[in-house]
Amino acid sequence: MEGLNPTEKVDILHFFRILYATDYKDRSNEFFKKFRDKLKPIPDKGGIYIILIADYVGDAILYIGRTSGKSKTSGLRFRLQDHTKLLGKTPLTIFVPNWWIKKVYAMPIDDRAKAKELEDTLWAFLVNSAENQTQFRSLNELENKIYGLISSHGLSLENLKSIELQPERELRSPFTLKRPPAGQPRKQVKMR
Repeated sequence: MEGLNPTEKVDILHFFRILYATDYKDRSNEFFKKFRDKLKPIPDKGGIYIILIADYVGDAILYIGRTSGKSKTSGLRFRLQDHTKLLGKTPLTIFVPNWWIKKVYAMPIDDRAKAKELEDTLWAFLVNSAENQTQFRSLNELENKIYGLISSHGLSLENLKSIELQPERELRSPFTLKRPPAGQPRKQVKMR
């Protein structure tokens, strides 16, 4: 790129960005088509959802959210479909490609206060685990921790739906938990 003026350099970089974006969108849509049918058993009610992502090194990123279920676009199924396609309502798939998504969990909860308490508990667990670089030997070990937190709020695990979107997507052993680069839903980012 030597000998080019600054505008020409930016034009070339922008051209590569467009090529990448088109390929990224096509690949993302291909994976979303596979996910859409698998997500049909998720109820369109309010509650808590967790998206388990296996990143490029095999560590786990957890994306935890809550939805009211009060409208057609706020049920658990709609929200999970939205999060698993490119450029949905949240910035998750801007930072994390949907082909990294391994598994999703949905817990219908009618009591909005209880749903908020559980969401806060799950985020506290995630933040603490990420900061301490807690290691997990298996997905089963991580799930048992999550199930324990759900049960500690007096909720029945019988209502929890978990769907493996990509069984072949592996976590390394041991793996650590990471917070999503998109941050926690509904939390404002503080500028420094």
